[in-house]
Amino acid sequence: MDEGNQAQIGNGGKYISAIVAVITRVTFQNNGSREWLILFIISSAFATCYQLYWDIIVDWGLLQPKSVNPWLRDKLILRQKYIYFVSMVYILYVYLDIKQ
Repeated sequence: MDEGNQAQIGNGGKYISAIVAVITRVTFQNNGSREWLILFIISSAFATCYQLYWDIIVDWGLLQPKSVNPWLRDKLILRQKYIYFVSMVYILYVYLDIKQ
């Protein structure tokens, strides 16, 4: 809020969603009730989706079809665009814990 950049509020939501997911997980472990299990699953699913969206869509700029760099954001640090796509696939692979 000090910077006046409203996008930072959305970025803060990413961290708040993670904290809520951890709190519900710990509470479920200590309590063991069905209600806390449901809250844990919902908060974890929300946090996962929110964080993936923020990291890949907002931070990395994926799916920007009108960009100078198709499907990426306009300003890129690396010249080799394929590195961004390979990295995104790898992040999804690790984040979703895909097994063969």
